[in-house]
Amino acid sequence: MEPLASEELYKAQYQVERKVGQGGFGKVYLVRRAGDQEPFAAKCVKARSRKDKERARGEVEMLQGLDNQFIMRLVGGFESATEVILVTEFLAGGELFERVVDEEFALTEADCVLFLRQICQGLLYLHHRHIAHLDLKPENIMVTEKNGTAVKIVDFGTALLLAPGHRVHNLAGTPEFMAPEVANYDTLSTGSDMWSVGVMSYVLLSGYSPFLSPGEEDAAHLTLANALWCSSVLMGGS
Repeated sequence: MEPLASEELYKAQYQVERKVGQGGFGKVYLVRRAGDQEPFAAKCVKARSRKDKERARGEVEMLQGLDNQFIMRLVGGFESATEVILVTEFLAGGELFERVVDEEFALTEADCVLFLRQICQGLLYLHHRHIAHLDLKPENIMVTEKNGTAVKIVDFGTALLLAPGHRVHNLAGTPEFMAPEVANYDTLSTGSDMWSVGVMSYVLLSGYSPFLSPGEEDAAHLTLANALWCSSVLMGGS
């Protein structure tokens, strides 16, 4: 996979304004393009090893081929010796999770339907292209404008292109929203995302996460065990 544009070019084209997010992958900054001062988001992914760099470059390559109103738009990709930087459109409304837990926002069933319809339309676009996101959760759904209702799917760090006829196994995602076949390291499909959509629907409508273990000790394992047990019951097991 070819190297991306240099960090020097990124610094020449964009000015960092402030940090707007942080996670295990790295940090996200609000940046402004030199000249017109248009705002963008810069996701700086830690990529010290060759494997990490190839994975981050793969995310850039995948996003470059996507063009849909419900999918985050990539503007450019850059890299340094230790980071890969993804410059994307800036979605001013923040995470859907932050929106729905805001005490000043009265979430209705109609709102939930609107959010989920847009998420499903974005997934339809991805799945027609044989792309599985594999980490769908309210934190990875962004509201495009402050106080708006339009949303987009973001963060394709764990997304996979599933070639038809090829069996793929990958343990990726967030336990709370992870499909049973992912947790079991079974064959994945684009349908694996739909389990996550179901969990998000439950969370939005009830305010509770159906499989999340309340304990701190071994919480991830217990959360996955709850989801696997439910899946077994639905499939007619005991």
